[in-house]
Amino acid sequence: MTESRRLTLFYPVRSIGGAQLAFARIAREMGTRLGWQIVVVDYADGFVRSTLAAWQVQFAFIEWRESAAPLDIGETTLFLSLGGLPHALQSLRADPLTRVLFWTLHPHAITAFFKFGFLYNRLSAERRHFFSRILEPFTRASVSRLLLQIEEKEALLFMDGPNVRYFLTMGCRSVDPRYLPVPITRKDAFLLRAWNQPLSIGWLGRLAEDKSYTICAMLDLCSCYAKAHSLVIDFHIIGDGPAHARLQKLEMPGLRLFFPGVLKEKKLADYVSKNLKVGFAMGTSLLEFAIMGIPVLIGDYTNVPITGLKLPLRWFVPNEDYSLGEVIDERLRPASVKIAEVVDICRNETANRELGNLCREYAVKNHQIDKICEKLTARLQATKYCFESARPIIGRGERPWGPRLARVAAWWRNSLVMRKRIIPQNHIP
Repeated sequence: MTESRRLTLFYPVRSIGGAQLAFARIAREMGTRLGWQIVVVDYADGFVRSTLAAWQVQFAFIEWRESAAPLDIGETTLFLSLGGLPHALQSLRADPLTRVLFWTLHPHAITAFFKFGFLYNRLSAERRHFFSRILEPFTRASVSRLLLQIEEKEALLFMDGPNVRYFLTMGCRSVDPRYLPVPITRKDAFLLRAWNQPLSIGWLGRLAEDKSYTICAMLDLCSCYAKAHSLVIDFHIIGDGPAHARLQKLEMPGLRLFFPGVLKEKKLADYVSKNLKVGFAMGTSLLEFAIMGIPVLIGDYTNVPITGLKLPLRWFVPNEDYSLGEVIDERLRPASVKIAEVVDICRNETANRELGNLCREYAVKNHQIDKICEKLTARLQATKYCFESARPIIGRGERPWGPRLARVAAWWRNSLVMRKRIIPQNHIP
């Protein structure tokens, strides 16, 4: 094994979600099929490390600890999320020949470089643009210069279009964006579904507090339609997380709520085949539905409670820029799908299977793991950016106020929601 085929993945985060799974899937594919020597920098009990071990993938491991001395990763090719760069600059030392490739997995990744990043990701695009110019003009200029340098060196990959658009509001100038969509492991068998179940929609994904706002908006939308038309709609919420208990206590007239918990692989496929006609998700979970041939609606991300009327509901296909969801209100986007159309798709077996097949075909063509990793290999060989080059531009990358403010705000928001239990209702004709 030559040193040039040594790939180091840096993604030490405590949260668990689609981004972590994406890194794990890429590590497995790059190591087992494409012949790269995989090195993982992670917590001892980190998700990426634990998942690869469970999959029995061979990889070298470097333990990362907070506040520890910088780790020497030697000469390698470094692959990490762009939002992890400030973190990495404090944690790693690399050989001068080490090249790096960055991947943006969330529109908010750019805020990691700003002292008031937590504030900006709570603001609209216009206000974020204004306040970042007023509060941190020099940081904004240096980050824009850094991003332009990285892009010119072919070292930046965007997950999707929403990432690109968010960056532009922070003063970054994007050259021709290069995309690396989120990968999905293909399931060759088309899901055979029963058609005798009632009207049914399902959410799949981690039940984080922020995602719960999107779930509640969808429940609101379905409930209002069900009441107006004297229907009963089954809504299945597959997953677990901090918002699970609160969601279980919701009372939504016209809906029957089901909570099967966390389901994977065959159990997930069996449950979906028996119980769901339409999926609703964001991120990697959206692809899980699509690859099974389920018509799936894109769920968008929001930091605050919203009503169903604020939800820009749309099908996964057609898809213009690999989007798996975006921040609501980042751009003017009215709903392109009415809840009545969703109910019709639940009733019409032929139309349902046709749309489900389109979703599956798009997922296989654009997100299949082998195609993604072949594209990644070409990008790894093309990048000309040195990891150490970022150090003089952004220094240590400290952002001392953001995490503290985020914890305080999350505590206050969750306490308020739990005390008032306000679930917005609207009226849909």
